[in-house]
Amino acid sequence: MHKNHNKKAQTAMEFLMTYGWAILIVLIVLAVLFSFGVFNPGTGQNTCRSDDTGVLCRDVKLDDSDNQLQLRLRASGVNTVTYVAASAITLNGVACAVTNDGDGNADGTMTNVKTQDVTVTCASTLATGDAFSGKFVVSATKVGGLAHDVILTIEGTAEA
Repeated sequence: MHKNHNKKAQTAMEFLMTYGWAILIVLIVLAVLFSFGVFNPGTGQNTCRSDDTGVLCRDVKLDDSDNQLQLRLRASGVNTVTYVAASAITLNGVACAVTNDGDGNADGTMTNVKTQDVTVTCASTLATGDAFSGKFVVSATKVGGLAHDVILTIEGTAEA
């Protein structure tokens, strides 16, 4: 009777090892796919990338109903984030003046970006379906460091 119990235990261990590895591989593949945004339908149309980890661009939308480019930004590990209001954003090679930088004005300094997501807007004349690409250049001073230019690259399609 004792031998039969060992045989069942061995069979159970073989089952767990075989299927355990298969389940682990499936979980790893799913984690990789989620990290690349495969299961997020919001990615892929409009993109916003930053060349610096201190200033992150979370989302971008060009809304043709109010002719506004909206950038959702957040900064961490920085003292100040500044920009030149009239020429910091370019869309399809044309300057797009900043009309709001998250604190109700366009004074060249984003004060709220360190504590919350802010929406930066600028005027545009693109229509629904028009492709756009451009950049937003800011200067970020890291905590205890020097000011560095950060380039946020944006591209996508104007929405209604």
